[in-house]
Amino acid sequence: MFCGMIAMLQKTNVFQRKTRKENRLKGAAEPLEQQAKFYIVDSSLLPEVFLKVAEAKWLLETGEATTVNEAARATGISRSAFYKYRDAIAPFQNLMAGRILTFQFILRDVTGLLSSIL
Repeated sequence: MFCGMIAMLQKTNVFQRKTRKENRLKGAAEPLEQQAKFYIVDSSLLPEVFLKVAEAKWLLETGEATTVNEAARATGISRSAFYKYRDAIAPFQNLMAGRILTFQFILRDVTGLLSSIL
């Protein structure tokens, strides 16, 4: 059901932390916001908790569960596990939603024309 998930895990390790600390000591400017790194991972390789969190999110989105508690109970995870990982996993198709489109129109100055287009 949830094959082809994307695990959105930030890559952090001791080396990166030490490097950032060394950069601060040397006076190098650290980026204001660390960019999250995304990986495409086959769902069969993910820990079971990620798949259950994704299923719980699906239950909430489709309305099959009305509360987080109900969705967590239906999938067999704790609410704390849901809240811990809810932002860390999303179906691949959902990542393509939310693109910004820009339309440019040249319109006559007619009352109500823009509102009729929108």
